[in-house]
Amino acid sequence: LPSPFHDTQHDRDALSSANPYALRRAFGTRSRRMIPSSLARRNSRAGLDTLHANGHFKSAGRRHLRGGGKNQKSQRVKVPIVVWTTCIGVYCWIVKTCSSPLPLREFRLNFRFNGQGPRPTLTATAETMEQQDIVHVVQTRFMQGQSGLLELGRARLALFETFCLPSMLAQSSTDFIWIVRIDPMLDSSLVSDLVEMLQGRQQFFLIGSNANPEGFGRTAVTPFSDYLGDATVLTGNITLLENAYGRSSSSVYLETRLDADDGLHRDFIRTLQLESQLSLMKNGHPVDPWRLWCVHATMEYHPFNPYPETDEVLAAERLLQNGTQPSGYLVMYSDKGICVTPGLTFGYGGRASRESIGFERLRHDQIVKKIKACNKEDDNEVQCVSRLRNLVPGAVRARTATSAGMSNVITGNATYDKTNGLKSRATNAKLIRQYFAQDHLWNGLNQLFSVRKADASHAK
Repeated sequence: LPSPFHDTQHDRDALSSANPYALRRAFGTRSRRMIPSSLARRNSRAGLDTLHANGHFKSAGRRHLRGGGKNQKSQRVKVPIVVWTTCIGVYCWIVKTCSSPLPLREFRLNFRFNGQGPRPTLTATAETMEQQDIVHVVQTRFMQGQSGLLELGRARLALFETFCLPSMLAQSSTDFIWIVRIDPMLDSSLVSDLVEMLQGRQQFFLIGSNANPEGFGRTAVTPFSDYLGDATVLTGNITLLENAYGRSSSSVYLETRLDADDGLHRDFIRTLQLESQLSLMKNGHPVDPWRLWCVHATMEYHPFNPYPETDEVLAAERLLQNGTQPSGYLVMYSDKGICVTPGLTFGYGGRASRESIGFERLRHDQIVKKIKACNKEDDNEVQCVSRLRNLVPGAVRARTATSAGMSNVITGNATYDKTNGLKSRATNAKLIRQYFAQDHLWNGLNQLFSVRKADASHAK
């Protein structure tokens, strides 16, 4: 800083904006005149004499500034070392927090950290699930119609084991049924690996079939054997499945979609069932209307860097080994113009069914256009689509070359990737900040989905 001792007017201006505590902190507690901290740091004899020459301090004040008179004891207060240590610690914390690319407080609010806690024990049985007047089925497809693509199947199996399976094992409620449908002609090595992953959990069903019936036992009055047809049930308690099928025609029925390379928030099942009780039940019994749910925000996993190539991002990438993150990259955002596949749930109460909605088939981008949005303040509203704003992010999606849909997938081809929806957002400061908060994102992914960074590195 330039010297503050230029002229009288400058001194007056400096004193007028001074910190009231600067003089006391620098020269003792009994000095009542105020000088700026810059003056306090420049406490040379010449500078102080200049201030006195300009008439800013009385003689008594001058003695205090110079340490007191000959017979006067110093008035300086000795501050305990613990106070100095505390102040220094607080200062360092403030500097670190304010300079973080993504403030920790804001990030934790976005993730709604509740702590991972113990993994729930999967003890759902036919008896315990019948105590609820809700039947909740999660539907997943794996390599249907692609039985001959062995290498693609192995890559997708690695993503299934890394993202999808851990999130279902970590669900805070176990009152649901998970049906994973595979091609009946799938390679035996892939089938045996899937059986090993799912067996021992009686509400996890691995079914060999290329059919994907919707509505479970609600769409038509047909026997359970007709529902299965020629499908092969490889894992799960068939009695539990048959009981749930029979109850789904009269209970609240929830049907959730989940791709094999995606995952759901650990509180997803519990939150859906609690919200359905408010909207699709009255006095503890199902009512006729329907309601749809989709996640409000998603986390995406990318093997290649999805962030805009700004100068700061490129500089950080050059410091990495091989120019890329070994575990891949995470990015979180919300797209209000679409209902993504993971977490899309159709809920029916009473006698409502898919026909009640009025549309036989709806693409993800059509749902928000053709069905009105639920009022955020009204948990009882029906015949609308609701977003799960209490689960942020509500789902994780793996965007890789194995994805059926290639939206936002980074290929590694610089020419092609320039048109990518994420790469083109070079002016989005919030998006770019996430690049420098990858450790925070991985921590949140582990706590909310039980997905480990080391497993993602192996899958990549």
